[in-house]
Amino acid sequence: MCMLLVIVPAESLVPAVAAEPVVDTGYITHEFDNVYFHYFTVSPQAKLTRQTAAAYLRFCLLEAYDHFGQTTPNNGYKAVLTYYDKAPANKDILKAILGDAIGYGIFRGLVENAVLETEKESAGRYRNTVSYNIPYSLIRDRAKVSYALDEMQRIVRSLPLAGKSDYEKIRIISQYICDNVTYVNDGGDCYTAYGALKNGQAVCDGYAHLTYAMMMEAGIDCAYIVGYGGGLHAWNIVQLEGLYYNLDVTWMDLEVPDSMWMAFFLRGATDFSRHHRDSEYSTEQFHTRYPMAATKYDGKPGTPYSCNGVHNYELANAEGNVEVYPTLTSPGKVLLTCAWCGAAESFTMPALNTEDYDYQLQKAATCTTDGQQTYWWLGVDGAKRTLEITQVIPATGHSYVNGICTACGVAGAHKWKGATCTEPATCTLCGATKGSALGHKWKDATCTAPDTCTVCGVTEGSALGHKWKEATCTAPKTCTVCGATQGKALPHKEVIDAAVPATCLKTGRTEGRHCTVCGTVTVARKTVPISGHTYDDGVDGTCNVCRIHREKTEKRTVMHMFRMYDPNSGEHFYTGSAVERDYLVSVGWNYEGVGFTFSRTTGMPVYRLYDIFTGEHLYTMEKPVKTALSINGMAMYECEGRMWTYEGIAFNSAYDTEVPQYRLRNPNATRGAYHFTASTQERDNLIAAGWIYEGIGFYTAWN
Repeated sequence: MCMLLVIVPAESLVPAVAAEPVVDTGYITHEFDNVYFHYFTVSPQAKLTRQTAAAYLRFCLLEAYDHFGQTTPNNGYKAVLTYYDKAPANKDILKAILGDAIGYGIFRGLVENAVLETEKESAGRYRNTVSYNIPYSLIRDRAKVSYALDEMQRIVRSLPLAGKSDYEKIRIISQYICDNVTYVNDGGDCYTAYGALKNGQAVCDGYAHLTYAMMMEAGIDCAYIVGYGGGLHAWNIVQLEGLYYNLDVTWMDLEVPDSMWMAFFLRGATDFSRHHRDSEYSTEQFHTRYPMAATKYDGKPGTPYSCNGVHNYELANAEGNVEVYPTLTSPGKVLLTCAWCGAAESFTMPALNTEDYDYQLQKAATCTTDGQQTYWWLGVDGAKRTLEITQVIPATGHSYVNGICTACGVAGAHKWKGATCTEPATCTLCGATKGSALGHKWKDATCTAPDTCTVCGVTEGSALGHKWKEATCTAPKTCTVCGATQGKALPHKEVIDAAVPATCLKTGRTEGRHCTVCGTVTVARKTVPISGHTYDDGVDGTCNVCRIHREKTEKRTVMHMFRMYDPNSGEHFYTGSAVERDYLVSVGWNYEGVGFTFSRTTGMPVYRLYDIFTGEHLYTMEKPVKTALSINGMAMYECEGRMWTYEGIAFNSAYDTEVPQYRLRNPNATRGAYHFTASTQERDNLIAAGWIYEGIGFYTAWN
């Protein structure tokens, strides 16, 4: 790393000009690709003005040019400016300092890519770092920079400015530029102050940069403005008696007669026509830094400009705010901002085919290529602005007569349109034909459509018509050919199938209905289970229902199994004990009658098991196996893959020649999961409802 150190007193850099102090510092450093230039020191009590800072920076740049010389790479080098201040870095101040330092417009765009970083080191002290790229052209044109600075200072010192008022200084400098610079666009140095000084030729950029340099050198605070004035344009504003006035030396020089140049000399915000600033120069911050006079300077202090609700809407900052772009036939919409107070308002942009636009044909459309036309909206106050809209003009396409385009004379090759059912292939340009028509591909007629070509859709003859079959109880009137229907099915003619009550020895049936025409059962009959005999338990006698006599209880061999239902859990439970039956009824169970009868003395035993966790009962012919496990003093038995408590033999299963009891399980239930029924209909209904059929649990005998 290289360190070059030069100490330069502030007063040797720039003339003493009253200007706003912008830096309060002890020193500034400038780094170019790790080479440090530390040039400038001031006492802690001094304030570094914008002009002094610019002069220091210009001194740094010139010394850097000499140091690097022709070794600078084509992509330039990185520069870092570091200074200490009581406030964070300000880009507007930076642009003013760099603008003064780099030769008054000889090089542009340097600041736009600058990156500002601010670090607070202590109370009231900030370390500000500014990084930007120095292009190779800045090194290459070092001689132009030196010439522009030296010549500008020489001219200002030669003018009769001593003892003159600021107004007279502004007029003398403006008159000098008009007398010594001619408006010429040579495509080269005409955009710079160097071109205006060296060649005496410039465009608006060169005029404005030279005006800026000379005014600042003479102690007149000045700013460079870019915007629109019948095209892209640049001019200046200068400070006079505390306010800023517009100054367009370019248009002053171009006006004939010379007396007209006062229309662009020291004009206010409201009487400077045909000038519209870019958004960068229309911000609230910019207007605060550069307060404008309302009207032209008339020899006495002016009045500060304020829109007071009469807004100055600028289109120069509107391109990014176009909400809907207009077309030739439809309007658009744009959000405009007042250049002075920042108020925003949405405006309708007329369609492009109205007199609200200037336009210019950029490129005419041809037979094969699109054209282009550019429109400029005259805006809300009738002044042409920078908001441009480009409209594409579609290519016209060839217009052939006898194979030759009438517009461009090009001979066109045949453009064939494919053959159809009725026409051969045909040229769309000249009408020539080749081959023959394809002919129709017929689809036979149906009930509703005649013979139809599947290619072009043409028809021949008529539809066949439907062949109807009359409506029945189960189907509406129906075509026997295509299946089309008409109307609705006929209503059933129902008759009632009387109910048959169950008896002790025979099943019954519920009431039903069926159609006498088609035989369809409209209300299905259900089987009513055998009710079984009902005796007074423990005494001789006859059945309470059918009056059939039975033997004494101690001699009988057949017993009833009562079927119970818990409406709360969904469980079915079976017991041969009338006492247990009556107890369950008293605690809320439903008695559903005699489920089946069983033999007390013959058949295979059916075991009764109980799950103490779920309250579930199981009746099974699988013999439970006692385990070593006990819960609450109760022995646990394993049966069918689960643990149960054993409650003994419930009854004996009859032989397989008698009534089977089907066993079903509800997979979604934890209690009431098992159910037994002798009804195949009930079994099938439960299977359809999602129950799992587990086969025949045991057999019973009806008494």
